[in-house]
Amino acid sequence: MPAFRAFSQGIGFKDVEVCLCGPNSQFSIAPGHGLKLCSAVYKGREFMMPTRDVLAHGAGNGVPVLFPFPNRTKGCRYAFGGHECTIVVEGEEAFLHGIVVGEPFEFSFGSDEKSAWCEGVLRISEETPQYLASYPFPCELTLRYTLSAEGLRFDYTVENQGVEALPYGFALHPYFNKFGEGENVTIMVPADEVYDHVEQMPTGKLIPPTPDLDLRAPRPVSELRLNDVYHGLNSQKESVIEYKSLDLRIGLRASDDFVNMVVFTPPPAPGFCLENQTSATDYVNLHNQGFASSEIQILPPGERRGGWVFARVF
Repeated sequence: MPAFRAFSQGIGFKDVEVCLCGPNSQFSIAPGHGLKLCSAVYKGREFMMPTRDVLAHGAGNGVPVLFPFPNRTKGCRYAFGGHECTIVVEGEEAFLHGIVVGEPFEFSFGSDEKSAWCEGVLRISEETPQYLASYPFPCELTLRYTLSAEGLRFDYTVENQGVEALPYGFALHPYFNKFGEGENVTIMVPADEVYDHVEQMPTGKLIPPTPDLDLRAPRPVSELRLNDVYHGLNSQKESVIEYKSLDLRIGLRASDDFVNMVVFTPPPAPGFCLENQTSATDYVNLHNQGFASSEIQILPPGERRGGWVFARVF
């Protein structure tokens, strides 16, 4: 049997999942649900947070893709390039996590001797008015998962297919399994600043982490009560999750556009989040107020830009 394989199979009566298999690992992706990574098994253990329905709509399970508005947008409204916009998803105003969570992607997959991959494409155009109403910037979003001997790499690309500059932000929102042992799981995020905020909305100010927020040395998940955005990462800095009882670590590193990391540790949940993110929460509105900390991405017409997140086990 080849070391790497990619195949599709049915989920229930109407859904399809793509499976990427390699030595000791199998990942499952749901193209019809935002190209969400919904399972990550390594040496027989599921490292995604257990949930009743991993395909449930929203960003509460698996690894949702957040575009073009990761995290929150104040009042569900923003302005850019002369457009005054309200973010609406399925007929209702939405202030969380953008507009592609749960949306169907066109997809393909394959494998060779060194890797297995799955790629998906979603277009925002006149043919998709449900997206243009919230985000009037025609573009194409391409996502690709690649499993190799080194680990799992995720690539994204945004292509501006319109006639004016478009703003965007991007994030991955993974829920990791605590295995019921939060005191034996530690996290380390090498960020020297955090976003000051009031009720989860940023003021635009970056501050040094207080002792209760400081993750520059490993901290047990069980002692953390965080829903905060850390700033100052780059492609040379690796965040680390350590499962002490398993003698196993997961390293997360990303391209230079992913300067931020959201850390979310809800105590009752059987999991926690480390979310590589390009921009600040409410980034367009922060940009309009003159804050460089918005980390807004602005893409000129006809250009393409993207980045990557890489996860390894060691």
